[in-house]
Amino acid sequence: MDLAPPPPSGAQEIEAMFERVAVAVLLDQAPIPDVANQIRREAEGIRRRAC
Repeated sequence: MDLAPPPPSGAQEIEAMFERVAVAVLLDQAPIPDVANQIRREAEGIRRRAC
């Protein structure tokens, strides 16, 4: 039986950041495009640091 490959570096940090930032949309504190851009920028930074 083959095991699944490990998640990429930074995956857990990105997931936690996504959950934290996405709350702004749920609470109607920020528009979706603004939050999407923030998630993208932060995820790119996390991936750069993780490599």
